Amino acid sequence: MENPIAQPSPKRQSASPSNSDLADLIGAILSHFFWADLDAKARAVLRASWIRSLSGVTPRELQAAWDTYQRKGARDESGRLAKPVPHDLRAIVDKARHDAHKDATRHLPPPPEPERDRCPPDVARKIMEAAGFKPRRFR
Repeated sequence: MENPIAQPSPKRQSASPSNSDLADLIGAILSHFFWADLDAKARAVLRASWIRSLSGVTPRELQAAWDTYQRKGARDESGRLAKPVPHDLRAIVDKARHDAHKDATRHLPPPPEPERDRCPPDVARKIMEAAGFKPRRFR
């Protein structure tokens, strides 16, 4: 008997249209490496693992992270791009999100405070006397 938990429900797959886009993009990324050497079942397991690891990442963010990784990613001794793990791309996405949030919440100078009506000096003196405050002048 097959494990029903291990099988994705068709309802869940169709509820997330970007899930297939993400799976296609992950397949394209992995095809640069050892993808052709794997059988269909191993590819499905690997793709599912990457999808779980990259949950919450949009295909656009993943594509941007992949582009960045291709430019700046780790290389082996011969200069070939090292195979990324999901964490490598997740870290790039998280940094991009952080930078975007930082830019969006950049503090602008506060607006000038409105002019306040000041009370006349004799009214201020009466308030101070009523409060029991007696100012002393320094000599």
